[in-house]
Amino acid sequence: MALLVIPQLQVTAQTSPPPDPSSDYELSFSSEPVNISPLRPQDILPSQSGTASTQGQLLVAPSFNEVISRELPQLWRMRVPTEDVPDLVAQYTITTSNENGNPFLSVTLEPLDIREVSNDPNTSTSVVEGGVRLLFGDAFKTGNAGSYQGQISVCVKRNDSGCL
Repeated sequence: MALLVIPQLQVTAQTSPPPDPSSDYELSFSSEPVNISPLRPQDILPSQSGTASTQGQLLVAPSFNEVISRELPQLWRMRVPTEDVPDLVAQYTITTSNENGNPFLSVTLEPLDIREVSNDPNTSTSVVEGGVRLLFGDAFKTGNAGSYQGQISVCVKRNDSGCL
């Protein structure tokens, strides 16, 4: 018995860091879309090989990774007063078409840490950047190879406020 896995899922995302914003609270994004790496067999199957010493072991269904992740670490940048940096949080939502088999229909977004990229002591401002981890729960179950798109919305805020 052999199991052949040939995943073809591709999604679009940012590859280069966004430009530094010129004014406070300006959110900047990279405008250069690229493909996230396609799924590989090791993304789906935890082990590339296995052995069976009995017929019963041979008939046991293989186990699959339940979650497949991809990271977008430099999704956005923002210039903020340096004193605000420790209090910043980012929230993400995703919008997608309802195409049958679209893996974005069941994606979970997990914020990555916001990090300070640069600091200007003359203006008391810092440029920070953030990103997100995409967690695909049913990516290998879609059954439809192809390219899919989703649009991620970002809300950056201080702990005590709305979106900046």
